[in-house]
Amino acid sequence: MVAAAPELLRIRAERGRMVTSPPGVVVVSFVGAKFYLGDIVRLRKPHPCGSTDWEVIRTGMDFRLRCTGCNRVVMLPRPQFERSVKAIVRRQIAEQEES
Repeated sequence: MVAAAPELLRIRAERGRMVTSPPGVVVVSFVGAKFYLGDIVRLRKPHPCGSTDWEVIRTGMDFRLRCTGCNRVVMLPRPQFERSVKAIVRRQIAEQEES
């Protein structure tokens, strides 16, 4: 997959605040943010395999995620998922800028 440009990683969240992060990763509050199929997200706690990055494979009231380290699939309710997201590493599609 092609890595997204940094400007595509910026997310507008209702109560978001930018903080310092590693290069290429934008960190904000993700409550109320939009997530798309194929997005790679970094969660706060690592998976037992050691990976912290997950691919979004289903959205809605529940999120289905696939671990990028071991391909394990898990489902999380939306509120728990939004609290757990630490960063969006890569967007599958670019968000349209609202004028």
